[in-house]
Amino acid sequence: MTLHHAYGPATPLTVTNPGTVALKVRDQFGNIAAGDIQNGNYYTGVVNFASSGSTTTVTLRDPIASATFHIFTPAEQGVFANLSVTDIAQEVLQIRATDYYTPTLYGITSDGARTGLPANALLRSDGDVELAGVVVTPKDIAPESNPPPTGPIPTDKIAAGVTKKVLNQGDGNDPVDSPDPIAMLRLSMQVAATQASALVSNISSMRVQSRAAGNFDNAKVTELGLWYDANANGRFDAPPSGDILLATGAYDGSGQWYFGSGAFGQTALDIVDPVNTAINNVNRNFFLTVRLSTSGYGPAELPASFGIQLQDPSNITLSLASQAAIAANNFAIITATSSVERQPARINVLATDINAWWQPPSLVLSSYSYVNQGITNVGVGRFDMWTDAFAGVVSKITLTHQGGGSDLDIVKVRLYLDTQPNQVTLPGDGIFNFSIDKQVAE
Repeated sequence: MTLHHAYGPATPLTVTNPGTVALKVRDQFGNIAAGDIQNGNYYTGVVNFASSGSTTTVTLRDPIASATFHIFTPAEQGVFANLSVTDIAQEVLQIRATDYYTPTLYGITSDGARTGLPANALLRSDGDVELAGVVVTPKDIAPESNPPPTGPIPTDKIAAGVTKKVLNQGDGNDPVDSPDPIAMLRLSMQVAATQASALVSNISSMRVQSRAAGNFDNAKVTELGLWYDANANGRFDAPPSGDILLATGAYDGSGQWYFGSGAFGQTALDIVDPVNTAINNVNRNFFLTVRLSTSGYGPAELPASFGIQLQDPSNITLSLASQAAIAANNFAIITATSSVERQPARINVLATDINAWWQPPSLVLSSYSYVNQGITNVGVGRFDMWTDAFAGVVSKITLTHQGGGSDLDIVKVRLYLDTQPNQVTLPGDGIFNFSIDKQVAE
């Protein structure tokens, strides 16, 4: 048996699209077993089909009988011209046909190593079936430590530029400590084939899911971003001079973010940026990044864990004009579930010297260069405190003595909170008055 097709290195079959292979049954001299109306000798065997690929990605069928085998009839005269081949993976596929009752009667593509066959290449099988498709190669760059949350970062992630062990509350939204989004996943895409192909495809939309293994509240993800690697260095470079933001995801409320989806009122990615969403035979990198809310967390909500995934090729949709489909290679694409930890608040302090703040007899309450012996509740310093994000708690304030006086001359040191006269409502009037402001420590 010999197998024949048109899908060589220069003219590959594209993934997900059906191709046609012809099977010819021959005698030992290479003659087709066409039979004869006078003496018969028609080949009417049952032939099974198999391939070097996985049965989960490769489909071989007789399309007329809708079967995975073919029963020859005399009218076919030893030639079955309609074996349908569909492969959703990009690979080089060897196809095999075997007589059900006589397994020694068989044929394979790329049969050059078989002995006992005619030397004439026209009487032997064609080469293996070449496949072309958009191959997505993932790199998990989500923050990770082993063991979490304080163990070392895995060496392969260090090599990929990962510097964070965990995700923190407010990552990507903290203007001081973490203003930039955090990269979770790199997707490298190219039209892959044995021989460089001129096929071009364009990304139209994408769907990204949170991992079920994580328990982080997805509502606290304020942004899932899709970026193009503008300088092609394979590392996420934050804005404003870094990589190009293609789109932010629309969250559906049930664990999925959509990019370029008309169902969420978005514009297709290939319309937004037709240049940077084009995929050809040169590798192009894309990043998925995350920003987390700074507030709204319950007392026991953190730590938690969060990861993302693209379950199968349907998570990435190409434009209708695309010449090659997304291949099944490397799916499912899954990141680690990063630990999500609380971010310690950065407390900003503006100190103002008000020493000595008191009200001498017949004078107004203000700062003076002196204070009388025995006066209580003299103001010495004002501290304006705030955070740029999160809620902070002041646990301790340490004061040191300056000047020539003795520490023993200071009877008490008190801390007051500037409030309204009810000593509850904030803020106060900005002026220290011990009879109005609330004493919080001594």
